[in-house]
Order: sequence, then structure tokens, then C-alpha cells
Amino acid sequence: MTTPRLKTLDCQMREILMMRLRADRQVYIDALTSLQERSGRELVKADKLADRARLAYEVAKKKYDEHILNHGCVEHWKYTQ
Repeated sequence: MTTPRLKTLDCQMREILMMRLRADRQVYIDALTSLQERSGRELVKADKLADRARLAYEVAKKKYDEHILNHGCVEHWKYTQ
């Protein structure tokens, strides 16, 4: 039995959504790092920014996951592992 080929391993929308997800993840990581360096009012502001970054990451992750589910494309590495 052979594994059926997926309709698109080079899905452009998947790539765009993955780049957005990676960018939002990095912003979130940077915001969390910034929290460690702040105190007082700066800490409150940094906490709000970190929360917004978290929400943006969660939205990007949801959009990526929904695209994979609805479109049926997957990343190549899932088949090479």
C-alpha cells in the first residue's frame, strides 16, 4: 500500500500563514524577555504588550491550524520524520 500524495506540499497560503506564525511567536518571545527586565510602570506596560503578543500568536496559530485542516496541505517534514 502506498501513501497517497497530498494535493499540495507547496501551498503558498500555508507558507504565508507559517511566516506570520513564526513572526508572532518571535514577538511574543521578545515581549516575555522584556518582562524580566522591567519594573514598576514599565512592567505594567510590558505585561500588556506581552499579552497582546500572546493573543496575536494564538490567532496566527488558529488560522494556520484551520488552514491545514480545511485545505489538507501539510508540511513536508511531517512525512520525513
